Amino acid sequence: ENVMAVENSILLRMDIRKLDKLIADNTRLMKLQNQALKEVISGNVDQIRFLTILTPEERYTYFCKTYPDLEQRVKQKHLASYLGVTPTSLSRMRARLVKG
Repeated sequence: ENVMAVENSILLRMDIRKLDKLIADNTRLMKLQNQALKEVISGNVDQIRFLTILTPEERYTYFCKTYPDLEQRVKQKHLASYLGVTPTSLSRMRARLVKG
């Protein structure tokens, strides 16, 4: 999985072995890690549903409703990749939706 930053961002990088040692000695951090892992798993399940259940047009419509200002700020190839279609398919889809 790749992540594209649309705006300036701060990236934190940690050695997982050091983090595991730190968490092993701190139950609060362990609870925080468990919550974060639950959120990651839930997000992955949502993404799988998004890509397998919805049609490309439904995914595009959902994206536009969920992130109304983002479509104009990302490159078409990145949006197409996120939606699981080619840039050409995305262009055709947009044209169909505008006509419809």
